[in-house]
Amino acid sequence: MSMNKTASFLIGLVFLLIFAISFHKNFIIQAATEPIVYELPYPGILPDHPLYFLKRARDNVWVFFTRDNFKKAEVLLILADKKTAMALELANNDKWQLSVSMMNEANKHSAHIVETLALSKKIGTTPPSDFVDKVKRSSMKREEIMEDFAEKIPEEFEKLVEAAIKQNLDAYNNLTRL
Repeated sequence: MSMNKTASFLIGLVFLLIFAISFHKNFIIQAATEPIVYELPYPGILPDHPLYFLKRARDNVWVFFTRDNFKKAEVLLILADKKTAMALELANNDKWQLSVSMMNEANKHSAHIVETLALSKKIGTTPPSDFVDKVKRSSMKREEIMEDFAEKIPEEFEKLVEAAIKQNLDAYNNLTRL
């Protein structure tokens, strides 16, 4: 009788493990395929517009005169998100050169956010965790868009997109270390 109970227990345990493993795999697959929920702002004037230089000058002045590190990080996040939205719009119009350029600028803003937050932390000001989470979601959304680009982009720009993905991943990893 004891042998039957042991065998029944082992068979039940095997079925339970098989069910748990298959459920876990399905959960991972679903999590990997769900799009990142992060809304990008309206990009405004695109770089192919003749007055874009005014927008760029305004943005540079805005960043320069923002002295508080946390506020500067917020401004840089807005600019990074706008550049990402510009890159997406330009890609939809098959202007890949400008699109990749905008994505690189978005990544530079993202890296500058990490530097600014690190400097802020050194002087004793810790940013709210919800802001850090927002920056992480922005970075993940940018990676999602760049991976989508990698599937559609002409061959001549593939290495540039791969470099941009790596640059974005580096900024994300630096952000998680803060």
